Parts: sequence; structure tokens; C-alpha cells
Amino acid sequence: MKTKEFIENYQLHDSLVKGYVFSIVEGKLTLELELCNWKQAGYTENEPEMVDVKLNFQRVKSFKIDPENFVPNYNDILTTEPIIGGVKFVVLYEGDVAILTIIADVLFFELK
Repeated sequence: MKTKEFIENYQLHDSLVKGYVFSIVEGKLTLELELCNWKQAGYTENEPEMVDVKLNFQRVKSFKIDPENFVPNYNDILTTEPIIGGVKFVVLYEGDVAILTIIADVLFFELK
């Protein structure tokens, strides 16, 4: 799916960024999240409130992190914004924010 389509279908506010793996050679980025499942459309009470998911970005053209020393450690996602060709995540980081900007052609959503 396209990143814009993902953003329109999933609520990521208060979900947690656990980590990422980026391969510039392969053009792939995997973003590991703990998703607030209870905020998703179609959620039912018999499902877990939080679930581990992977966002697998393919044909990554750009991946930028600000500040560059940001290391994910269960950081709260504050906002997720569509940008031309990708997505921007703003996450809580050491009392401030970190920004992850991803430009990619394709995004696969995977429950772990």
C-alpha cells in the first residue's frame, strides 16, 4: 500500500517506536512499533489492546532522522503526517521530539 493510504487507515498516536532496521543497499526499512490496537477501526474487546507490528518500507528513496543520534526505545508517536512520496513521524525523545522522515514507494503492514 502507499504510505498515505496507511496513514488514512491506521491511528498511530500514542503507539510506540521500538526500533528500526535500515538497509540503504537493499532500499528497505523496517520500523518496529507497539501499536495501540484499541484505537484502530474494527477493534473488539477480545483483542489485545497493544500489538507488535512491523512497517516494511520498500524502494526507500530517503530516510532521515533528526536528531541524528536518536535511538528508538519505546518512544511515543505524537503525530504521523503524509508528505510527498512518504511519511513523517514525530516522536517523543528525551523531553523533546525526534523526526523520522521516510520517502518510499511501498509500505507493507505486518503483525508480529
